[in-house]
Amino acid sequence: MALRLHSMLWAGLRLGTTSSLIALAATSAYAQEVTGTIRGDVQDDAGNPIPEATVTITHVPSGTRSVQQTDGSGTFNASNLRIGGPFDVEVTAPGFDGAKSTIVSISPGQPQRVAVVLVGEGATIEVTATRAASSIAIATGPATSLNAEAIAGIASISRDIRDLARRDPLVTIDPTNRRAISIAGQNNRFNRITVDGIAFQDPFGLNNGGLASNRGPVPIDAIGELTVEVAPADIQQGFFQGGAINTVLKSGDNDFRIQAFATYSDDSLGGSNIGDTKVSRTFKSENIGAQVTGPIIKDKLFFAVTWERLRDSVPALVGVA
Repeated sequence: MALRLHSMLWAGLRLGTTSSLIALAATSAYAQEVTGTIRGDVQDDAGNPIPEATVTITHVPSGTRSVQQTDGSGTFNASNLRIGGPFDVEVTAPGFDGAKSTIVSISPGQPQRVAVVLVGEGATIEVTATRAASSIAIATGPATSLNAEAIAGIASISRDIRDLARRDPLVTIDPTNRRAISIAGQNNRFNRITVDGIAFQDPFGLNNGGLASNRGPVPIDAIGELTVEVAPADIQQGFFQGGAINTVLKSGDNDFRIQAFATYSDDSLGGSNIGDTKVSRTFKSENIGAQVTGPIIKDKLFFAVTWERLRDSVPALVGVA
C-alpha cells in the first residue's frame, strides 16, 4: 500500500498596479508575463495628435488607477496593469470634450491597443477600444489565453494545469508519459512553465511530465489567467523551444469572497471486474480546498489565499503474483 499526501497553500498580495508573490518570498522576474498593458493614440477629428492629454485607466473591481499623459505624438503606454478587467478608460484634454469607454479584459504579454478621437467641446465624441487582428499576430504570435471565468468552466478531474493548457490546439498530452505536455510537436522538456514569472518546469529532467511535480504547480482555483504561447515575437521572452505556459495568480478586489470544494472516491464507487477478472484493491482519494480573497485597504491593497489538499491511497503490486 502506498500513501500520497499533497497539500498546497498559496498566498498573494496586490498593491496598486504592481504584483508580488508571497509564497517562497519571491518576486516576479518577467513583468510582461504577470501584468497587462494598454497603449494608444489620442487625436483630434482632423487626425492631428493631441499632446498632454490625460488618460485615466481604472480597474473597476479593485478601484486601482493608472494616470498617463500623452507625449508630443499623442501616444501613451500604461503598463503594469492588473490582468482581467473590466477597465474604464477616460481621456480628457483642454479645449476638447472628454471621452470614456470600457475595455472588458486584458491579458499578460498582449498589449491592448486603444484608438481615441477627441473633438472640440460641444461636438461628437468617438472612442474605440479594439485590438486589431494583424497587430496581435505581429506583436505576440499565436497564443491561447484563459481568464478565471473561462477556467471555472473547464472540466478537470485531476485539477491540473495540463487540462487548461490542452485547450490550445497546438498542445497535446501524452497519457503514457505521465501526461507530458508537448507543444507544436516539441519534446516536453523544451517548454517553459512559469507562475507569476517564476519558473516551475523540471530543471533536472527527473520528471517525465516536464513539471517540477506529478501534479500542477498551483491549485487551478488560484489561477487568474493562463496563457499558452507558441512563438511569441517579444524579445523579452525566451529559454524555450516548444512553448511557454505562463500562469498569473488571482488577487482580491474590494469584495470579500469565500469558496470551497471537496471530492471523494473509493472502491465502492468503482467497478470490481476488468473483463472476467476479479479486481481486488484498496483505493481511496480525498481532495479538498478553499479560497479567500478580499481587500486589506480598499482601492489599494488586496489579498488572495488558496489552499488545496490531496490524499490518495492506492494499491502497490508488491509480492508474489
